[in-house]
Amino acid sequence: MNREKFQKIYAEVISLWPETLDVTEKITRGKQGLFIKNLTAEHDSVDQHIEDNVIPSARQEDADWYRLVDWSIFQKLHAFVKKENCNTICPAKVATEEHILKICLSNEEFTPDWEE
Repeated sequence: MNREKFQKIYAEVISLWPETLDVTEKITRGKQGLFIKNLTAEHDSVDQHIEDNVIPSARQEDADWYRLVDWSIFQKLHAFVKKENCNTICPAKVATEEHILKICLSNEEFTPDWEE
């Protein structure tokens, strides 16, 4: 994985998310858990699109990166909604390429072949 390919994958995955997302409906679970209905539904939709339309034609290494970028976007958005207690988010503004890159690089199973 090189930086250019990461940028391409990020751009492709973030484009699958809506420009804005209503995250009003939230359910607290336990002391720190939070279920955000529309965020989870949108993530499931993006994940399914990737599995159905991207993964079948991708190299295995790229397929893993698509999944990781998708999951990292979801994590970033979830953490933002939980912290800010907002009702609407703009995924591309919250889950920027640099934020997602940092989350991906923190995953020990994924190591790019470029220097940071």
